[in-house]
Amino acid sequence: MLRTLFISLIFITGLLKTDATPDLKLTKITTSIESVRDQRVKGRGLDKIVDGDSKSYYWTGGQMQVGQVVTFQFSQAIPIGKTVKIYTGLGIENREDDDSFRDAVLESSKDDAKTWQQIATFHCGNAEVKAPFASSHYRIRVTKNSSYWGAIRHLTISDNPLTQKTITGATILNGKKYQLSATVDLEGYADLEKNLTKTTDLYVKVWPKIVQWLGANPDTAVRNIDISLVNTLKHPAHASGHTMTLLTKHLRNHPTDLEGVFVHELAHIIQAYPTYQPSWFVEGSADYVRYRQFPDRPWAKSARARMNNSKPLGHYWNSACFLLWMEDTYKKPITATVSVALQQKKYKETLFKELTGKSLEQLIELYKKSEYRPKLSSPEM
Repeated sequence: MLRTLFISLIFITGLLKTDATPDLKLTKITTSIESVRDQRVKGRGLDKIVDGDSKSYYWTGGQMQVGQVVTFQFSQAIPIGKTVKIYTGLGIENREDDDSFRDAVLESSKDDAKTWQQIATFHCGNAEVKAPFASSHYRIRVTKNSSYWGAIRHLTISDNPLTQKTITGATILNGKKYQLSATVDLEGYADLEKNLTKTTDLYVKVWPKIVQWLGANPDTAVRNIDISLVNTLKHPAHASGHTMTLLTKHLRNHPTDLEGVFVHELAHIIQAYPTYQPSWFVEGSADYVRYRQFPDRPWAKSARARMNNSKPLGHYWNSACFLLWMEDTYKKPITATVSVALQQKKYKETLFKELTGKSLEQLIELYKKSEYRPKLSSPEM
């Protein structure tokens, strides 16, 4: 089917947060993002990016595709060294980091938009950079197809320090070296920096373990993650793609739980399953990973005390214990084997009988009668 490129154009005068350069104005915004609903979805046009309200947003009204762009032209060149920051997602008054730009880059041009140079990558829904050269042309370029719409809230130009922090490190797995990175945007969350830095340092140490525990291919497993901090989740955390989203209230109220939550969500990122089914295994294997990393933490001790053997498919800890019981009983890497099957879209319930000689239903009944409790030490396969 022939596709038509949709171009939207808006001319603007002023209304841009440029505290450090008051005479600078954004004069034009264009986009090539194709939309069946035009750019006026619920009044969310391009003008919302520069309406002076950080809570409003431009909404694409359609799924984003590789190569699509949103281009900004300024009244004069942004000077070298100024902090340029673009905020995306629906914002705290809406659904916070939903519809943020996660697979996109920020580019700038030295020759009036004839050629472009990448100057930043979007992390945690935002892109920020100290302007590497003077330019009046900037653009966002989508780097991966998305099943979601995109929202841009606002952009700022200032002398503020950068707030995105990235840790990098290398790990060795099966004799091969892998480079890893984790990025978090600490704007508004400076009090969490110490704990988050400790946690991102853990990332380099635990990544190879999780890859092995889940049987993942280290060459294709996600190695560069974003940690997005939000205030409005109804649960402590979740993960999607290469992004882990953490609830700030939970981090502040339960600081000792941060590393455990991080490991659980990192397991989801490395799982990269094409489906959430069977859900008991998806969540159970993530808690299984958390237990193997931290078998002697208060969380594990508390979980042992409240486990329910009558609900082996009860998700999270109850399902994790079911997996641990199978591995302790049959001395096989059952979690890794099933995980690989899910990743490769080859999962069938009969896999459990191939591994243990018993059907899933039979295993459930045996487990219910077992009075099993996992040891307070990481099991060895």
